[in-house]
Amino acid sequence: PNDKLHAMGRMPYTNTYRLDSQNSDCACCTTDDVPPWDPSFDCSLEKPTFSAILSALVADELKSSGMDLYGWDLEWGPENWGDDCPSCTLTTAENLADQVIELSTADACKDQFEAHSYQRNYAFCDSAAHLGKVNILTHDFLFEDGPRGQGATT
Repeated sequence: PNDKLHAMGRMPYTNTYRLDSQNSDCACCTTDDVPPWDPSFDCSLEKPTFSAILSALVADELKSSGMDLYGWDLEWGPENWGDDCPSCTLTTAENLADQVIELSTADACKDQFEAHSYQRNYAFCDSAAHLGKVNILTHDFLFEDGPRGQGATT
């Protein structure tokens, strides 16, 4: 039953963790005015988006009220959201499985966060609560049979 999940959550559009063993935010997972695939998107750890800053404040409030928040380690989504058919650029299941196996080690976890997700704190890769586990973000709409399943955003 779902009543067991009352103290667990996930923030929309952002990769935020608030656990006893882990506190991390993604500075560039949310966007303000420019989509991340746009060449003019300008974000870094030193210059997070305004929405990422707000998201971190909301996450802090939720954690202080007793909720654990989970982000993701790996996103199974289009390789190119700007493509005419984003869902046509999805990583294959075989490649996804290989990435999951690789990310289940602490060193690969750290390399992934350092290179791709703009995490402020990825020390949790070494924690027993995280080691050997991989949270995957998927986008169910990409699997629909229709315009949204082909990646339509309007």
